[in-house]
Amino acid sequence: MKLSMKLKLITDDAQKQALLDTMQRFNSACDYISDIAFENKAFGQIRLHKLTYYEVRERFGLASQMAIRAIGKVVESYKVEKQHKHSFNPHGAIVYDQRILKFKFPDKISISTLEGRQVVPFVFMNYRNLDMRRVAGQADLVYHDGIFYLVACVDVPEPPQDEPDDFIITNKDLFDHE
Repeated sequence: MKLSMKLKLITDDAQKQALLDTMQRFNSACDYISDIAFENKAFGQIRLHKLTYYEVRERFGLASQMAIRAIGKVVESYKVEKQHKHSFNPHGAIVYDQRILKFKFPDKISISTLEGRQVVPFVFMNYRNLDMRRVAGQADLVYHDGIFYLVACVDVPEPPQDEPDDFIITNKDLFDHE
């Protein structure tokens, strides 16, 4: 079973600015990619990658995997609707994967920014023990009310299913058989 876990990042001023600059540049790159996608009616990952990858790296200064994630974000947006050109909020989420985000046990992450990797502490609600080895795949970096959060997908074991050992008969059940 997969659960979403919202982690609050505890950033200092320099880390916050590095993440904010990265987020804004990433979403500006998404706007540029979206322009190319819409003009060329190129909404697939491979074609859009061929049309934009090198220019995005050069123009926006994104690392390779960040450029790939920006192209992926645009492709995902056009899966829903292709009639209008899409634009992206400067503070829209960035999807991070295991190449550009690493969990440092027990309470830190190493996250790629325009300024290089930042090691940032985080906190989360302790409603269950979180085994970071169970973090699966991608995580979204979101910015809300001046605070950065990482929304990570966590793979947890399915709880055992209760097998009923009796049942309840209602009056309706008794009369439905007549």
